[in-house]
Amino acid sequence: MSHADCERPTMAVHHGPGCGCDECRALLDAAHQAIAGRPLPACTGGSDTACDDCGAECLSPAIGHPTEWYMVTDDVWETARAPETIILCIGCLETRLGRTLTRADFTDAPLNDLTLYNPERAWWHRTARLTDRLREEPAP
Repeated sequence: MSHADCERPTMAVHHGPGCGCDECRALLDAAHQAIAGRPLPACTGGSDTACDDCGAECLSPAIGHPTEWYMVTDDVWETARAPETIILCIGCLETRLGRTLTRADFTDAPLNDLTLYNPERAWWHRTARLTDRLREEPAP
C-alpha cells in the first residue's frame, strides 16, 4: 500500500491505528526504535486484544504468558490521540506520546496494582516493560 492509498489521515506521526502504508510503517518503526530500543514487531493481527498500531498481542488467553493489559488516565489516552475503542501495547502508546510512561500515568485500577497476587488472571502475568512502568520508582 502506498501513502496515497492510506484511508486514515489523523495522526501527526502516522495516519492512524493500523495504517499499513509503507511510509507510515517506516515512521512508526523509527519512533518505536528510538523509544523502545527495538524495531516494531511484525503485525500478528486478527485478535480482539492485539495492539491496533503494531498487532502485538496485549492479552493472551494463555495463563502465564506475559501481557500488557493496563489502564492509563484519560489525559494520557487523549494526549496519545487514541480513541476509546482501540488497544495499544506499552511501546506503541509511548511512541504516540513521545516519552516513557511513569506510574503517575496509570489509574488505580486493580489490574495496575503490583501488590495484588492473582495468577489465575491472564493480566497478572505482566511483561517486564509494563511492570517497570507500574513501579513507583523505575528499576535502575
